[in-house]
Amino acid sequence: MAKGEAIRPEALAVGIAVAVGMYIWYQKTENYCVDFDELWAEDGPIHIKQRLQERAFEEASLKLRSVEAADEVAGYSKHKLALHTAGHIAPKCDWEEISKTKEGRGKQVWDGFVSVANYTWNKMFKETA
Repeated sequence: MAKGEAIRPEALAVGIAVAVGMYIWYQKTENYCVDFDELWAEDGPIHIKQRLQERAFEEASLKLRSVEAADEVAGYSKHKLALHTAGHIAPKCDWEEISKTKEGRGKQVWDGFVSVANYTWNKMFKETA
């Protein structure tokens, strides 16, 4: 910019628009793992939206097949499967920390992933508890 030239109004407007957009995106990202609006469903024993439940079941099955193919079932657990599945569906969230929550949407969503992991594990390995 040459000495004495002012910032053009168009450039200023674009800069402000970008800053506002980044702020809104940041706020949505920060709240993603607090309010769980993208994941949580009011209905059902599994409080995860239907399309995400389907993806979770598919991912859990794929992961168990790879664990079994690698002959690593003895070192794997349902908890690890739930963590893997939740991390695949919502990688932004700290599922290890969320798994320790006692109440709220986070607890319900986590319990949904645990249910997916338990069902998939029991179906694949025909476990009788």
